[in-house]
Formats: sequence, structure tokens, C-alpha cells
Amino acid sequence: MTATNPSSQNSYDDRPNEDDPMEDFQLFDKVQLTKLLIHSLKELGYEDSAIKLQDESGGIQVESSIVQNLFRWVRTGKYQNIDFSVLAQLPLENGRLADDLNLSELLNIQSNFNGLEESKVSNNSMKIENVIMNPIDPAKTIERLNLNLEVFQGITKFIEGEKVNSNNVDQIKRILEISILICREVFLELIFENKDFSTALLLLRGTVRKYIELWEPLLSKMDFQDEEDTFVPENILREMSTLITCPNEIVGSETWPNSLTKSRENLVQSISSYINPNDLVPKGRLLTLLKQAIKYQRSKDVFNLSEGSTSNTIEINNSNDAKLGAKYSLLQDNSTNFQHINFESQTTLTQHSDEVWYLQFSPNGKYLASVSADASTDRKIFIYDVEKDFQVYKILSGNSQCVLYLSFSPDSKYLVSCPFNAIVNIYDIHMEGEPIEVNPDTENSITAEVINPLDSFFVLPAKEFKRLRSDPASSLDVGDDETTDPLSQPDRTSHTSAGIGTSSPTDSRSGSGSPSHHSINPVRVWCCDWFHTEAHKGKFAVGSPDREVAIYDLNVFTVVCCFSLNTIIPASVSHQISSLNTNISNGASPPSFTNGGRDSSFSSAEVFPRVHDLKISYDDKSLILMTHQGKIDIYDISKLPSELEGHHDYMSDYLKNIYPLVNRLNVEKNMTCISLPKMGSAYDSYLDSLLLVNLQSNEMQLWNYKENLLLQKYYGQKQEQFIIRSCFGYDNKLVASGSEDGKVYIWDRVRGNIVGVLKAHVNDKVPPASSNKKYGKNCNIVTWNPANENMFASGGDDGYVKIWKLVKE
Repeated sequence: MTATNPSSQNSYDDRPNEDDPMEDFQLFDKVQLTKLLIHSLKELGYEDSAIKLQDESGGIQVESSIVQNLFRWVRTGKYQNIDFSVLAQLPLENGRLADDLNLSELLNIQSNFNGLEESKVSNNSMKIENVIMNPIDPAKTIERLNLNLEVFQGITKFIEGEKVNSNNVDQIKRILEISILICREVFLELIFENKDFSTALLLLRGTVRKYIELWEPLLSKMDFQDEEDTFVPENILREMSTLITCPNEIVGSETWPNSLTKSRENLVQSISSYINPNDLVPKGRLLTLLKQAIKYQRSKDVFNLSEGSTSNTIEINNSNDAKLGAKYSLLQDNSTNFQHINFESQTTLTQHSDEVWYLQFSPNGKYLASVSADASTDRKIFIYDVEKDFQVYKILSGNSQCVLYLSFSPDSKYLVSCPFNAIVNIYDIHMEGEPIEVNPDTENSITAEVINPLDSFFVLPAKEFKRLRSDPASSLDVGDDETTDPLSQPDRTSHTSAGIGTSSPTDSRSGSGSPSHHSINPVRVWCCDWFHTEAHKGKFAVGSPDREVAIYDLNVFTVVCCFSLNTIIPASVSHQISSLNTNISNGASPPSFTNGGRDSSFSSAEVFPRVHDLKISYDDKSLILMTHQGKIDIYDISKLPSELEGHHDYMSDYLKNIYPLVNRLNVEKNMTCISLPKMGSAYDSYLDSLLLVNLQSNEMQLWNYKENLLLQKYYGQKQEQFIIRSCFGYDNKLVASGSEDGKVYIWDRVRGNIVGVLKAHVNDKVPPASSNKKYGKNCNIVTWNPANENMFASGGDDGYVKIWKLVKE
């Protein structure tokens, strides 16, 4: 046969054949690909096929010989064979310690294994004598561990006196950690298999402690430390000490899985994390690659809703999918069709005669509250019975001005309204009321019960609040005409308070002319949120654009705290906040106050902010304030007094506690609302850190407010002039918002892509003949039913409340 001269070949023939998919294999290392296949066949249980592929490939090993020997000795309990020379030759991620010849000569590291074992292992690794679970030989094992300890001690002495490459120090640190893990396993087997507590105690005191004492000094010799390093020898030492006294508490746990085989396999996996992947294919590597491929395929399908994701990433929910028997295709791309979810209009509520400004479902999902800007009546709030086809359940009276905000209590019994005129009303929605006919001259005429507030209160400026707390006998006169009227309204209940602890309409607040009487103006209240835990049951916080947050306690019918009196406001929210928090959490005394309740070490120029929206975290530990200045401030309120703690002077405890500012999100844009995820079956600790923010720049943002991270932005809705409110929905997988074009926009929370645009309030509503009013086209608010993932509602300038249904196809 005549040989072909390569130089005479047509250059065209040398180019890859684009029609041949096998050409793509040139993108990957053939040896690595073969290792992956052999390893995967073994994991699937096809041992003979793996051996045949290994032979056919010319003897490619999944693990290097030294790694195979080490793992075989671990699995068979022959720890006495693992001398320092074995550890020094391990192919770590940053190289082999034994490859440094100078260090090898200094330590006189031998290249053989003292004749203990044959180093070459090929197809005999599965022989019965190489896999049988043997008990350890305590004497020989401890002797070997102590001999290795002497070598480590010599190395550390050498490092202290010489300049050693940081990479070598890291290698020594890693094989020292492997040695500590081996010591731990030997200790566990002495306790649970050999029942030899005396030898285990000897190992702990005479060997393990000395290993751990060598580990800490190595960190100071390294140029940098791996932030992801989770190895903590002190925890291992504490765990082993506990086992000596309480071994039964550990059985069946991750520490001891109640199986010698599993325990040794856990040690193999722990050691594997130190080995270079080129010398040891990681466990489940093929499965990891397949998951990543499916995740990528799903991420490219913008119409696929991330059913299993709770964190702000696209994941495959292995546990749930496995339980449901879900299978992912390996022979074709995993994608969904265009119409994965759809949204349908279920019903339209037409009882309001003016713009709908706020909506909220009760936490149990049984009621929907809506409020309109109707100036002709004080009966602006409707409560609908969701389970009875949204029939009007109650009508709430007593709001002479427009209501900006509504908030249901966690038990779905009480509702708070925040009108323009500083009067905050609290309703028990299940109280009996007077039946009346609503809209009697229209086709929307209905009969419903009207109820009055259970209590009404206004919030005093902080200085007045503090003065009246210290001098309850003093009196005041409300200077604003809008706020003097409630005390004389005939349809109010007897509970009308000024936030000073009394509720009698005949008390000194009526301006009876006492010597200390003077006039004040209460602050406006524009937002509200309830506390959620049993420790603070019946409490809620209200926020004011007049630079105040007050806490009201329904148990005593009074305002118990003006928040601006008890806060620390740093001039620059940076490292000062972190150090301040650390000091307070470590038990340090709060700093002394000057300048109206602020620490003198901080700038007196920064005053308590104007609050336009607020939320309380579900664990009642954080107060989140949306301020007028384009910032979101997070305060630590974990020290808020609780009735459950048995305080002797309940009110004074509020004045004594300090609530520090712990974080600040610098949004730097005009904001209109903030929202927290819904409580429900899909709620977890990650969701507890999420905060949704609406901006007057045609934009919404998703933040991790605990870590000060901007996670996602949502675009598409129109928002430039008015207050538009948004929410989480569908088990917090979706984000929904109104818009100034009258539409409802819905996004996938994780990806940020729009999954629905609904024409909700875009049609012109014909006003009554007797009215000159022209209805706008804003969709002002969207709210999701927390008890029904498929139901949400929208309210708009047309006066309609529309109920929507999510449909999966």
C-alpha cells in the first residue's frame, strides 16, 4: 500500500465535516470522556461493561493507583497502611506534595509503601479480599496515626523557620485535614463497632488533639484563605468529646449512619473532595452534567414557569420530581409548549362608584376587602365573601376621607384602614351591623350590613407622645379640624384614642381647659402592617410621611410606641451598622442618647425618614420602611417587648429598648410600594429575605433585603405619575403589578420574563348622567389570594374589582 503524503492532501479534506456530529467530540478530552463513561457505568451497576471499556481504552483508570489504594484501605479498615508517603503522593487539586523534591528529601519521604501493599490495582479491585468490611486493628492503626503525626510536627517546625511556598503550605494543610478525617473515622469505629471507649478516649486525647493543634498555625502561613472552606477542626473535636459521654444520641445521624459500610463510604466521599478531578471522577458527575443541560434547556424557554424553584435560580426539584415519578428526556430537549399557563377573568365586582385604590385578601383567603375614593359617603370599604361568590359580606363606615391603605390581621378577624385625615380605624369584620341598601337607584343595588369602627386613634408627634407618657394628667387639643371631629361623631364606638393609653371620649383630650392644655396636630398615617407571631398578637405598626412609625396594641387599645424615639440612625450606613449590630448582639450596652433620642456619635442632620410604606417580616424581627428619600431602611425589632415575657412595667419597656438600623437599600428612585412574599406551603427561609419594590420609572425590582442584593428587575408596565401596587403570587413563583395603561402585568419571578398581560381596566366606563366625572384607565393594584394560588384580584380607576383565575394548560 502506498503511503499518502499529508502535504499533498487537499486542504478542504482537512476541514471538519459540519454534517458529522462526531466532529464535536474534538471539543472534549478523549481520556476525560472515557473516564466519565467508565465511572458512570460503574455507578449504574454495569461493572463488567466498565471493565471491558477500561481494557479496550488501553487501561484508562478512573482513579489513579494511589487514590485506588487509599480508598481500598479505607473501605477494608486497613488504616495502618496509610502512611505519610501515601498522603504526600495524593493528587490534590493544587498538586502533589511529594512532587516538591526539596521538601521530599528533607522529610526523607519514601516512594514505596514499606511492602504493605502492591500499589498497582487494576481489575482486581473488586476481589472479595479487597472489599470485605474488616474490623480495625486498634494498636497498629493508632501507631500509624502517631507516626504520621510526628512527620506533621516536623513539617510545621520546618515551616516556622523557613520561607515555604504558600502552595506547599496549602498542600500540607489539606493532607492534615484528610488525616484528621481519618482519625475521626477510627474514633467512630472504636466507639460504635469495637465498643472500646478507653482506646477511643486515648486516641482523642493523645493523637487527635495534637493533630488539630497543628492545623490553626498553617492558616497564618497562607497568602489567602478559601472563603468556601467549611472544614472546622474545633467542631470535630467538640463532636468527638460529646460522643464519649452521649454516644446513643448520635446513632442514625450523619455522624454515625448506623452502618460501618456507610460510614467508611462517607469518609471516601469526604476525601474525594480534596482530589483533583483529573485523577478521580467526582461522584454523580454525569448526572450533574445532565441536570445542568436540562436546566439550560428550561432557561431558554421563556414561557416555562419554574414550578420547583423557591430560590431566585432555575432548579430541578429532585426530591419532589422523584416522588411524583417525573422523568426528563435524554433523547430530546426538555421544553414546554407556548401556552404553559393562562389567565381568565372570573367575575367583576361593580359595587364601587369611584376609583378602587386598595385591595387585600384576608390571610385565610375567605374575604376580600376593597376601598374606593368615593367622596360622597364614608362607607368606602367593602368586604366580600370569597366562598359565597363574592357577595358583599360587610360595609365599613367611618372614613370621611379617601383611604390609602388596608391591612388584615393574621387571624383574618380585624381590618385596619388608613385614610388621609390621620384617623386610623380598626374594624372587627364579624361584628353585627345595620342592614342598609347600597346603590338603591342602580342595577347594582344590594342589601348589606354596615359596621362602625371597633376603635379609632390618631398618632401624636413623638415629643407629645413622650410628654403625655411622662405626664398622663396633662391635656391636649387636636389642632387639625379633620381630626377633632371623631370624638363627637355619633356613630363611633366609645373606643377613640389619641395614642396615649386611654380611650374614654370624656378624658382630658377633649380640650376641657385644664392648665396644661395645648393644641397639637397629629401625624398622618399612610400605611400599616400587623405583627405575625403569638408573642406580638394584636399589634400592628403604622407609618407616617410626617417622619414617624407607631405601634398600636389592640389588647390595650392604645399606641404603645413612637418608633422614632427608640431608633439609632447612623449618618452613613456602612461598616458602622455592622459594628453596631455586633456590639449590641454581643451584649454591649446601647450608646447614650442626645439630640432627641439619637446617639451623639452619629450625625444629627439625619432625621427619622418620611415613611410611605412599611412591612414587618414574618418572624417579627425586622421592620422594613420605604422612605421618601429613595431608600429602604431595615430595623432590628427583635427586642420589642412581648406580653409573654411578663413585664412589670409594660409601657416603660418600649421607651427603654433601642432598635438599631441594620441595613439600608439605596434604591435612589421614587418608590410607590413594597411587598413581601406570601405565607404558604411553598414558603421557606430564602423567601423570607425577598422584597419587591415598585418604582416610578416603569420598573420593578426584587431585592434580598438581608444581604443588600438586587436580584432581578421587571419591565413592561407603565408607572410614571400614580401609586401602583404589586404583589407575589402563585406560591411566590410569579410577580404581578398594575399599570397606568390599565393592564395587569405578570412576570416569572426567577427569570423576569413576562408570562401574561391582561386587559383589566382599559375600557372607558360611562359615568352616571348626574356626574361629570371622567374615569381614568389606571390599574392601581393587584393582590393574590394567599390561600388559593390560582386566584388574584385587580382594582382600577373604572371602579371595578376584577377577579382572575390562573389556568394551567
